[in-house]
Amino acid sequence: MNAIIRSFLNEFVRSKNIKHMELEDQFEWFANYCIVNKEYDSVRFELKNILTGCGTPGIDGLAIIVNNKLCSTVQEIKDLMKERNPICKLYYVCNGSWQNDSTLVTIIENNKVELDQTNLFEKIEFQPCDSKKLQYLYRKTKEPNSAKIHFEKKVTLPSIPGVQVAYSGLLPFSEYRNIIIDDDGNMKSVYDDNIRDYLEQDDNPVNKDINDTFQIIK
Repeated sequence: MNAIIRSFLNEFVRSKNIKHMELEDQFEWFANYCIVNKEYDSVRFELKNILTGCGTPGIDGLAIIVNNKLCSTVQEIKDLMKERNPICKLYYVCNGSWQNDSTLVTIIENNKVELDQTNLFEKIEFQPCDSKKLQYLYRKTKEPNSAKIHFEKKVTLPSIPGVQVAYSGLLPFSEYRNIIIDDDGNMKSVYDDNIRDYLEQDDNPVNKDINDTFQIIK
């Protein structure tokens, strides 16, 4: 374990209050935290809910994310997963450098074929995560949500107490998507507290109209 990963791991261990754990278990928590944050842009999840434990050798964590929600029950998946088969993303985490070892790559490709033959997934992706990638992912967990947009059609609103500046205007979806979608195509957590996110589209006329509008834009 290099010095940078060790430093990040120590910081993570202190923040999660898991000093009592063995080093390998601490690293397992750390790796899962970095990977899941990449796919699920929210710090508000219980790490212990995605750990697989000693009963699954070779698989340290499993996260099921549907419509930007981290699911922990079968019922949640039934309620949310409706329009297509899931995408299976496999991460291989190591402390060294990924060298495309031929033996390891062969094992990975064979397992991808086996998973594909189940006909359960829309596609299967494999992503190696070596020391350098893990450093990058951990740094990303500490960055605030931000986006660069070109906001051309706008007017400045009158002065509002406690607000430095406010605008009203029109933003094309090509720019708006930079606010809500990250570089990996995942939904950002900027609207986690939006109550409409928890309302069904079929039974809610406002949500249905919003969804229909998005379909037209696409």
